[in-house]
Amino acid sequence: MYKYAVFTKKNITLHCKLTFNTHNLMFSKETYIQRRNVLRELVGNGVIVLFGNNESPCNYPNNGYYPFRQDSSFLYYFGIQEIGLIGVIDCESGEEWLLGNDVDVEDIVWYGSVPTISDLAASVGVKNSAPWKKIEDIVSDAKKTQRKIHFLPPYRHHDSNHGSHGHSSLCPERSRIYGAHQRCHKDA
Repeated sequence: MYKYAVFTKKNITLHCKLTFNTHNLMFSKETYIQRRNVLRELVGNGVIVLFGNNESPCNYPNNGYYPFRQDSSFLYYFGIQEIGLIGVIDCESGEEWLLGNDVDVEDIVWYGSVPTISDLAASVGVKNSAPWKKIEDIVSDAKKTQRKIHFLPPYRHHDSNHGSHGHSSLCPERSRIYGAHQRCHKDA
């Protein structure tokens, strides 16, 4: 899949050929859609939030000495091995979101051409995408209607205060999603 994009910022214009191959996914789009449907049915109600990993720095956030490894649960349901993503599944409406921030022109200098969040979402059958900030709206809407918010506990020592994702706005409903996740893996 090729797209051409023009980025203009601070009197600099870059013409980039964005390349993203869906063959980088481990399984087909339909596999990830089916897995999310099974999880949604097993959990039954509320909003499921799955956090992808960020890079694991050695001693400072910009010193990424360890190779990136995506969170296994996020990878199982969304299949994308990119940093800083959040997957959201609404059990009642069936709506799914992939949240993450697109790179800007300053980042392209360092990273080169990268797919947009909407391209990544489409590659695994997710129709909605938005910047990270959308998680605040999703969580506050769920809290207002007294719906449960299900998420797995962070397991990296530096993820306990996952500043960029804002875990602090969530109320844990860990056991139900963990049990459903385990049942999905046994059935797969």
